Amino acid sequence: MNLPDNPNQEQIQSKAFPFNITREKELAVFSRLLDQNGSSILSVYGQPGTGKSELMTHYQKEASDRDIVFYLVNAQYSKAEPSAFLQLLLEQMGASNLYISPLEAINMHIQHLEQQGIRFVIAIDSYERFEKLDEWFRQSFLPSLPSSSILFFADVKSSGNPGGHRSGIRSLLPLN
Repeated sequence: MNLPDNPNQEQIQSKAFPFNITREKELAVFSRLLDQNGSSILSVYGQPGTGKSELMTHYQKEASDRDIVFYLVNAQYSKAEPSAFLQLLLEQMGASNLYISPLEAINMHIQHLEQQGIRFVIAIDSYERFEKLDEWFRQSFLPSLPSSSILFFADVKSSGNPGGHRSGIRSLLPLN
């Protein structure tokens, strides 16, 4: 899903919480993902300042209104290393455990959520900072998640990649 590069003045002035009328399409897509039972991956991309992080705030509210847990990892403040990502996610989950690996602690927390019938979203803002982790996400992290997982990536356009998607994530997207 591509956000416009330069929002017009009407779009800028209409940023009223809880929903921005100019983002109805993006909000409807996320709402449909929450209605589904299976896993989903959503990627929103656009130039800086086009409202990706604001949209994430609306998605977080939508999930909360439906009693779906929303974990937000902001890559802007992290090293592009699997251990740094996992530590940030663990902090969001409040699930740290000194005796097992971060990935094991995350998996145990997610299993607990599933046993309780609680759905969750993992959202990564500023995903472009994690570009070098694409292969790790595809080969290690994503396969470790249950089939009910919803992932959301907010990213800037990649100038060298048509469509603006990172090559490792693009193949996983259900949306154009």
